Amino acid sequence: MSALKGLSSPSAGLYMDDVYYNQYPPGMKMTDGIPEELREVIHSHWDQFSPANPLIAHFFGVMFFFLWVMNFVGNGLVIFIFSKVKSLRTPSNMFVINLALSDLLMMTTMGPAVTVNVFMQRYWAWGVFGCKLYGCVGAICGVVSILTMVVIGYDRYNVIVKGLNGFRISVGKALAIILVIWAYSIAISALALFDIWGEDTRSIVKAVWAHEMALKQQAKKMNVESLRTNVDSNAESAEIRIAKVAVTNVSLWAGIWTPYTLVVLMAVMGSRSSITPLVSQLPSFIAKTASCLNPMVYAMSHPKYREALMKEVPCLGIEEESMEEAVTTKEPVKA
Repeated sequence: MSALKGLSSPSAGLYMDDVYYNQYPPGMKMTDGIPEELREVIHSHWDQFSPANPLIAHFFGVMFFFLWVMNFVGNGLVIFIFSKVKSLRTPSNMFVINLALSDLLMMTTMGPAVTVNVFMQRYWAWGVFGCKLYGCVGAICGVVSILTMVVIGYDRYNVIVKGLNGFRISVGKALAIILVIWAYSIAISALALFDIWGEDTRSIVKAVWAHEMALKQQAKKMNVESLRTNVDSNAESAEIRIAKVAVTNVSLWAGIWTPYTLVVLMAVMGSRSSITPLVSQLPSFIAKTASCLNPMVYAMSHPKYREALMKEVPCLGIEEESMEEAVTTKEPVKA
């Protein structure tokens, strides 16, 4: 029975088995031994599964820790550079800083909690309110990040396609948009703390459908033809560069969020029997990697950011040609 150490009592010490090849009692389920107060936040779907090998939980715990470190370094550098370098404090870059803050908050509140928990015991160690708060904070930060990326995308589309005729964003307007994003995200996410929805998924499906239709309409507006308004070679080069960034963003988004979306749709409209604990955990983990990759996609793609990073943090060994040097290099030599 030493392989079952820590299965029933949170005071039994670290949840570290003598061996990972456990022999559980016949008929034991993964929800057996869980405190009664936690059952209100555990779906009955999980009652059908046998206990998972602790190695899986420990693996995700270690990976969550590395994600948190990567997130802290990447988003921390973004906030540091954009805050210190005055020339980068533009209205458009305020959205990039907001994205970094949201991603940093999400993994700082969620990463350590998961890592510590999986090495303590096999069930949630922070109580019912802690479970709801964990989900609420994750939802708030997730919605803030998604809406911020939408605003960043629209802002770039507005500048590239409409140019001087486009909507001009001032510091005040950017701040107002950010405040609205946070207020909206908190309002819809905090409802989970009060059990507003329960297990009725119809409203969730309607919201997802409306969101997808809005994205489809925006995609039609941002077609490639609308960018080809200037035959100048420099403009052509800029369009290619923009297209590469767009393809990277879309591909990254699809690769990270498609597995999670499929599992959610299966849970809402499909067969839940195929959703095992591992099937539900892996897409969720992949989705959280977005918070580590966003700094590279939205900040590292900015040449002025890379230049500032080279000057402020030289130990990183980043080499970036300054804008002045680039202009001088490209000037034709007169005979």
